[in-house]
Amino acid sequence: MLDLAEQGRWRAITAYVCGLAYAGSQGTDGWIPSSALHLIHARRAEAAQLVEVALWVPRPGGWDIHDWTQYQPTSEDTKARSEHARAAAMARWHGSKDNVRPIDKAR
Repeated sequence: MLDLAEQGRWRAITAYVCGLAYAGSQGTDGWIPSSALHLIHARRAEAAQLVEVALWVPRPGGWDIHDWTQYQPTSEDTKARSEHARAAAMARWHGSKDNVRPIDKAR
């Protein structure tokens, strides 16, 4: 990241930060599809700069954010944690799972 700053590659830095936000919000496990470049204010030139400094890893159809799963939970882990928290909240507010009635979707 410092290499990009020293070279004045502010668009690449912006793309990297926006890419982190995109991957986190979309649950992509660090995957940035090439079709999403415009969503993170990037062009292929910025993607190439991020690959050059090893922040992104090229893959067919897009890029992986380097070491994403080393620092972020996977989407499966996040989903499991959310389901566990939801079940705990239901048990806390409605008693045991046996006493929980299904949600009426017609309401």
